[in-house]
Amino acid sequence: MQNITLALLLFMLLANKCYSQSFKKISKRIEVSNQQEPRQLSELNHKIRLELYEKGNLDFLNKTNDTIWILESQFMDSGITLGRIWNKKGFVDYSFQNGKLDTKTYKPFTKHICDLIENWDKRTIKAEESAQLSPLDSKYIYGKRVIVNSGAIAIDTISFSELFNWKRDTKQ
Repeated sequence: MQNITLALLLFMLLANKCYSQSFKKISKRIEVSNQQEPRQLSELNHKIRLELYEKGNLDFLNKTNDTIWILESQFMDSGITLGRIWNKKGFVDYSFQNGKLDTKTYKPFTKHICDLIENWDKRTIKAEESAQLSPLDSKYIYGKRVIVNSGAIAIDTISFSELFNWKRDTKQ
């Protein structure tokens, strides 16, 4: 009985390590593959994703078969980093400022933007961005769609300026 318990414990430890390595691999691939994002911001976003994972905020993700959507942004004037990571089962919204991660107080993106990313409607995103383009925009958004299928990772990215429409986005 003691051998079975020991074997089960060892298996659980190894499975958890593989699970952790899998997410670290996904996050690193996102960091390396995203050419649209400034290098320093890409490295910071990777660090934030790993902190979210280590704190258990991403337990809803399936690291072997899943579609994961990610929105990440940084206010240029204040340096506050904002993000949302989600799939069909759950999500986490967060802000990161002065080295502190907050997952409790901030909803950084409108439902409209999240829906466009989830549907991966790049054409509408770019059309809205062109129609709303303003020299006062201080927030640039980096969207990612990550498809994980039996260990294979496919990543698609898009970057765009804030898409905010007062009539549409304040009704939420």
